[in-house]
Amino acid sequence: MRPLRVATLALLLAAPAVLAGCFGPKSSPVDVVPYLPLNDAQPGRGTEFAFYLHSTSAFKQTLPVHADGLPAGWTFEPENQSVDIPGSRSQALIVRVTPSLDATYGPHAVDVLVGDTRATVTVNVKDLGREPLRAGVGTQVYYVLFADNGSVIETNEPTVRAQAGLAYSRLDNGTEDFTPLKVYVGGKRGTPPPEPYNSTGCEVAPCYHPVIDGFDARLRDAGDGGGMVAGETLAVRVPAARAYTYPGNEAHPLYGQNLNFLIRVVSVDNLGKSCPLPVCTS
Repeated sequence: MRPLRVATLALLLAAPAVLAGCFGPKSSPVDVVPYLPLNDAQPGRGTEFAFYLHSTSAFKQTLPVHADGLPAGWTFEPENQSVDIPGSRSQALIVRVTPSLDATYGPHAVDVLVGDTRATVTVNVKDLGREPLRAGVGTQVYYVLFADNGSVIETNEPTVRAQAGLAYSRLDNGTEDFTPLKVYVGGKRGTPPPEPYNSTGCEVAPCYHPVIDGFDARLRDAGDGGGMVAGETLAVRVPAARAYTYPGNEAHPLYGQNLNFLIRVVSVDNLGKSCPLPVCTS
């Protein structure tokens, strides 16, 4: 009987290793894909990256979020120090990277790690625009609208369309309109903006559109007491109540949903008229 006991013991000891080889990958079983892999930023002013995370494990994972290769003096701020990802599910992650005040100009690669899965993004240090967004002016923006599960709902940013590994929601219509969206900052939805924002720069009015409250608020608040500037990329999570969830709008396909945006400001269009909130009266 001894040989049988020895063989049985050897099999039991070997079983965990065999199972680990089948079900336990050496790296964290999660895909990490940036929506936009390159952002411009100026010394001392942070920029934000958003990532699509998809678990390739059948089990829930709690994974730390950290950076590697960060230049001296730079800061890395994930929205959470770790992420909880249910098995075979996906979600979004936002991180903030701030170059030091003495950062050298040009591209800098930064590795963002979720567990030990690595995604590389690039921060291109340069001077950004000087005029901050505020109520009563226009702006042109690229944006990525994504759900809490990380799937892209809508975007006018061609770089996103070229990114492999992203998921798209059933609401995405595959639009090929890659022109910047013209936004009238501080406006009220359903109310046309004043002149010249209503008829300048387009064939069919309005040319600049008021947007949902959460999106507009981010344009006016970059986190430093002022609005976003040209060349800047920031993210915002918008609760349903500040998006499309209000009485009478129940038929909207995004009613009841939290929304998330990655916003890149192309230009600040101050056409020479500034107005008090919510919109100009004349």
